[in-house]
Amino acid sequence: MDEIEALPFFHLLTSHGYVLLEKIGKGGYSVIYKVRSSKYEEVFVAKVIELHSTRKKRTFQSFQNEVDSLSRVFHPNVITFYDHFFDDQYAVIILEYCSSGNLKAYLKTQNGACTSQTIDYMKQLLEAVAFIHSKNICHSDIKPANVFFDSHGRIKLADFGMSYSCEPGLLVQNFCGSIQYLAPEVHNYSSFDPYFADIWSLGITFLEMATGSLPWPKETKNISTAIVSGGVIVPATLRTDISKMVLRMTKMNPQKRPSATKLLEFPIWKSLEKAMEKICTKKKITRRWFSTRIGMITV
Repeated sequence: MDEIEALPFFHLLTSHGYVLLEKIGKGGYSVIYKVRSSKYEEVFVAKVIELHSTRKKRTFQSFQNEVDSLSRVFHPNVITFYDHFFDDQYAVIILEYCSSGNLKAYLKTQNGACTSQTIDYMKQLLEAVAFIHSKNICHSDIKPANVFFDSHGRIKLADFGMSYSCEPGLLVQNFCGSIQYLAPEVHNYSSFDPYFADIWSLGITFLEMATGSLPWPKETKNISTAIVSGGVIVPATLRTDISKMVLRMTKMNPQKRPSATKLLEFPIWKSLEKAMEKICTKKKITRRWFSTRIGMITV
């Protein structure tokens, strides 16, 4: 018996028609494996969650959250959900395999350069957030590490383990997420609107995409204070349209942040479209070719 066959959930996967190939990652509540469907001969991702861990209640809740949310959404910029199953010890979620890595890794290769490709990625991510919000789903953990690329180079918003359904306008007290991307009202442990909290997280993500870094101290113990007391300061060298958008998204008063739908109306996307069409026409190439190949053209 080899190392893979010795895994305690090996037979759970094989009984549902999946061949376990290799471990490819680890999350807060799960371990991620690449698997192949025996029926379809396609590669997928298996998100394996141990139900009897020390955080049993949270791990099963994470499983339920992801299944409930992803089973309700189908969008080209949201990771696709295919299957789920569980036994007494493990729960498994089968998702599409994104072979081109995540946004966090991509940003490390850009050295803080804000390219036309980066802005196009911003728009794709915004469209994903606008769509899930239209379905009354808040993500609660938007950050570059939870954004992936498929084999065509498209953005895929993933990791819905902290997501949940919420009626618009309802205030909640679900204090979860990643500290660097949490809105000030979440840091203050006060009731908050989760959709406006998502917009803050998206704004911080956009700023990181545009500059290559976060606007907070590196010491974790100082981050919360910086967010609550100081707010966001954008570099003077940042493009004006990006700077204005990020500052709107990170208003300290949540009610003054624009919704994802409103953000899609901002002029930055029109200027991006014009720039792309101009280059495509000049070079006699398709928009898809441009989006996947001309990543280093600054705008």
